[in-house]
Amino acid sequence: MKAFIRHKTLFTIGLAVVALIAWMTLLYQPARLRLEMTRAQVASLDQEVNTARQFLMETAQVMEKDAWSRQRHDLLTNLCRVDSLETFVDRLTADFSRFGVSHVEFSPDLNELLKENRIPFGGIMLTGGKFEARCQGRFLNLGKALEYLEQQPYFVNLYSINIAYNEATNPEVLCTMNFAVYLRDREATHD
Repeated sequence: MKAFIRHKTLFTIGLAVVALIAWMTLLYQPARLRLEMTRAQVASLDQEVNTARQFLMETAQVMEKDAWSRQRHDLLTNLCRVDSLETFVDRLTADFSRFGVSHVEFSPDLNELLKENRIPFGGIMLTGGKFEARCQGRFLNLGKALEYLEQQPYFVNLYSINIAYNEATNPEVLCTMNFAVYLRDREATHD
């Protein structure tokens, strides 16, 4: 009987070993290989995603740079040309009066008039100067005139603006602006 129990025990152990080998061969190894293949595919896809992301970022930067270059070129090409700052002042006075702004007076900064007001910028010459402008009009009309000034094809740097109410000019307000303007110089372009 001892031999039978020993034989049965050996048979059970052998069967367990065979089952373990079969499980390793038939189930575990293929699952492990699939897992390794999946990990390799995920790593490959991660690399492709990173490459695509890098490509898209570089493309976006190039497109943004191209768009900026085109906008800059268009801006400089379409920048308002003037014969003189007096022409600009006359044009701006007429434009402001279209919006119902009256008594437009410009006072150039005397220090600016004594300086050379031409500066090179992006392949063109700009003529500029600093001004103080005083005008009178309804508040909303002044806002429209300032918005118009902002949308014009020249560079404007508005340093200060003061809007004051005066009973004598009611319903109009008085406006004083200090600003610099740079326009395309008609004579000195080198496109």
